[in-house]
Amino acid sequence: MCSALWAKINVLDSIALAEDVAARVTSGVMSGFVPVVRDTESHAVIVKEPLGVVLGIAPWNAPLILGLRSVAAAVAAGNTAILKVNRHNPVRHVIMES
Repeated sequence: MCSALWAKINVLDSIALAEDVAARVTSGVMSGFVPVVRDTESHAVIVKEPLGVVLGIAPWNAPLILGLRSVAAAVAAGNTAILKVNRHNPVRHVIMES
């Protein structure tokens, strides 16, 4: 069983992580851009694209923050994510009973 302090740390860190990923997505960091090239007759465009499927595994002792950390940026970048949680995890029981 986790203490109230440990739970608070996990929740606050998870919120901070979600805010960080949201800030990156809305700042344009994850979008394409046109870099400066040396040759004046050449042009270049860099486009960031999703890579595919990401698997995240959340441990039993900190499932919220470590689960979110493993998939949040990947999903924000357009990838598909699969999050595997421990079968004894209380979060899993809440999701399965909904």
